[in-house]
Amino acid sequence: MSRFMRRWSLVFSLGLAFGLPVGLSCGFLAGWGRGTAVSEGGVPASVLSELRLKASATHGVPGLMALATGEIDENADGIFTLDFVTGNLQCIILPRLQYAGGTYKGNILGDLPPEKGKAPNYLIVTGAYSVPAAAGNARPANSVVYIADANTGGVVAYGMVWNKQLSNNGTAQSGEFTKLLTFKARDLKLRE
Repeated sequence: MSRFMRRWSLVFSLGLAFGLPVGLSCGFLAGWGRGTAVSEGGVPASVLSELRLKASATHGVPGLMALATGEIDENADGIFTLDFVTGNLQCIILPRLQYAGGTYKGNILGDLPPEKGKAPNYLIVTGAYSVPAAAGNARPANSVVYIADANTGGVVAYGMVWNKQLSNNGTAQSGEFTKLLTFKARDLKLRE
């Protein structure tokens, strides 16, 4: 595949991944409030107090990049990206309203090294994560990111520490991912 086609495919995929959910949500909300009290923006007033966007999606372009979204807490979502070439994993925190965001980073190559002679074939998803309340404001975020290499069958899960109080005070956070577990989903080698 030519470099132009790979780049076009990446841009198209990212545009689709972000544009489609936003467009559908706007259309749904625009048509929802017919015949009810609405706010200045046209959204039913009763909906605004209860509306909570909970993004959860995943997509990737083989050999290049994968993207997933997940809830960090009830006031922030995370956009997780995995660069197949470098192994860099990052999460950009997208805050809601007045809350602060942040950035978390790591590299998966130590935990999921690619098979010799093959380009990695990574999959990425997020899942809800909840632990009992602990003392203090720092706690695990509400999402765990799972990454698998379809070539080797290796799987790794990463979490991150999130301080809701810092976010509420307008302080952006940053840090490293914490490895939660690794395992093999496949015990045999595949031949080509």
